[in-house]
Amino acid sequence: MSYLTNPYRYASASIDDTGLKCYYKFSESSGDVINQSQSSVDLGNTVDIQITNATYEDNGSPLGTGMAFNGSDAMGVAGSSLSAWNFLHEESATWSICFWAKLTKGDDKYIMSTADGSTGIGLKLGMNATSFRIYTLNGSDETVMSFQGSSGFIPNTTGWFFYVFKYDANLADNNFKAIRDNGNLEQSTDTANSAVSTNATDPMYFARRPDVSSGYTVIAIAEVSIWDYVISDSLATSLYNGGSGQAIY
Repeated sequence: MSYLTNPYRYASASIDDTGLKCYYKFSESSGDVINQSQSSVDLGNTVDIQITNATYEDNGSPLGTGMAFNGSDAMGVAGSSLSAWNFLHEESATWSICFWAKLTKGDDKYIMSTADGSTGIGLKLGMNATSFRIYTLNGSDETVMSFQGSSGFIPNTTGWFFYVFKYDANLADNNFKAIRDNGNLEQSTDTANSAVSTNATDPMYFARRPDVSSGYTVIAIAEVSIWDYVISDSLATSLYNGGSGQAIY
């Protein structure tokens, strides 16, 4: 990605961007949502999000930018690479996913995902009728990291909340942690199933199931950052910024 294709490329960081694979502000008015990460591990414009039928609007988000997906035909797909997101499901995976969102639980809904189905390889972050869920799949009809949160963790679509999800495959227990608004911690431990360090089944999809045209999700989202390590509590606190949000650039 060059300065000409991304004018944010050489802006100064207000947040330490070490390990920042991609950063989507959702601040565009039309066209693709641009990966604005400037870090040394930046995935570049190969993971810009191609948008279908979503609405570019802030919906009152803390930082004044955002996008609304309607739950019926709106979606995004971050390029076409099946290898770019391997760090999210591989054997020694460490990562963090952060975003601001207004969302609601619903039967088999998807926030972001690179796989589903019995032969899928990748990650799914979504919701069912009662709670949120996140897991990684190894292609053998097995989940490696599997977590279903409490029914109260995800509020409804009336307000914006800040979510942080962290995973470290190298820990003996509590590998996965979910945080809302700098608190409300929920966590779980890996299953006994083995991860695989191969390509994901699908590119990264937003607000839709990746393998079939279903699982469309009602969600307004902004300030998505995906990191290749477990970010510190202090960094998460800085991004939350007392509920006002903090842009990375």
